[in-house]
Parts: sequence; structure tokens; C-alpha cells
Amino acid sequence: MGVEKRGHPRYRLTREVRARELSLLGSPKIRTGWLRGRIQNISRGGLCLLTHQGMKVSRLCLCEIRFPKIPVSIPTLLQVRWTQKSAKGASYRAGLQFLL
Repeated sequence: MGVEKRGHPRYRLTREVRARELSLLGSPKIRTGWLRGRIQNISRGGLCLLTHQGMKVSRLCLCEIRFPKIPVSIPTLLQVRWTQKSAKGASYRAGLQFLL
């Protein structure tokens, strides 16, 4: 059995999210639009995002989390810590860390 690396307990949460990778200062501008996905779980430190598009590790990302019956989304700044392509090949999982 592996050693648990998570610093905070995870909680199952299924919410829609929009995400956009941000360009880094001095790097070429990223021309991607918003990608849509769903949160699989969330903790104090970050979240796991399910999406149909891969993301680059270490990239900063602006995410907008949507909640039912609330007309506004909550913007958050995160960093992509890891990505994993699904065995079925049509989707991805990404671990995103909240930045303060």
C-alpha cells in the first residue's frame, strides 16, 4: 500500500467548472479558450477536475466554479499539479492546487 501524499482530506463534489490556462510572463501567449469539466472531489488544498482536454503541468489556471441556483460563478486561481489520461482515451483527470 502506498504512502498518502495528500495534506487534506478529500470530499466528493460534483460541480460544473470552466477553466482557462493562463500564459506565464515572458512565455508565448496561450490561445486556448475555456474548457469545460466537472469537479470529482475537493479539499482545502485543491480539487480533481475531469475534462475532455488535457492540461499542462505547472500551468496557472483560472477556474470558475458554478453552483446550482446561484447566478454567479466563483473564480479561483489554481496550478495544475498533475494530469492523467483515461484508459478509455476520451477524457482526462487533473489535480489542481488552490493558490492564495
